[in-house]
Amino acid sequence: MIRFYRKREFCFLQLLFLNLLPIQGLAAALVVCTLACAQAQEVPMEQDRNSQALALEEKRIVSILQDKLAEVEKREEEVRTKEKELKVLRRNVEKTLERMQQIRADLEERVEKQRRLRMEKVKELSGIYENMNAARAAQAMLSMDRDLAIGILSNMRRKLAGEVLDQMPGEKAAEISRDYSNMGGEPPPP
Repeated sequence: MIRFYRKREFCFLQLLFLNLLPIQGLAAALVVCTLACAQAQEVPMEQDRNSQALALEEKRIVSILQDKLAEVEKREEEVRTKEKELKVLRRNVEKTLERMQQIRADLEERVEKQRRLRMEKVKELSGIYENMNAARAAQAMLSMDRDLAIGILSNMRRKLAGEVLDQMPGEKAAEISRDYSNMGGEPPPP
């Protein structure tokens, strides 16, 4: 089948057919030329349709890509916003952590001061109880907090601490001795 893409070529071919064919075949030549002319006009239309279809497909693809790009840019913006929020939160957490560490250090210092003060007071009380009669010291220790009694006894000289324990009922003296050994306290001075 003959396809013509340019009208010029078609006209030239039409003249060629008319000159070469005898007069009897004039009708046949006109039919062939007419068909060729119709095909020559259809091909560009077909190409136009294909071009239009391609252009539409390209536009559709470009539109999809633009939508995807806009979606990616939106997500990137959301991520940037979340990163900023996280940085602010991180700074707040770090500041809070610093404050908490400072508070903890202050509390530990206070607890240590209280412990030292208590130990000083217990040492003072030990001195007082060393000067007391062993029976009266034992009676007083039975009515006080066990940890305090152990602290006082641990700061007393061994001989005096033994005399005070000797004045306590056997069961109480055993409990205090057992608690003293479990607390890991220092042995009383000699």
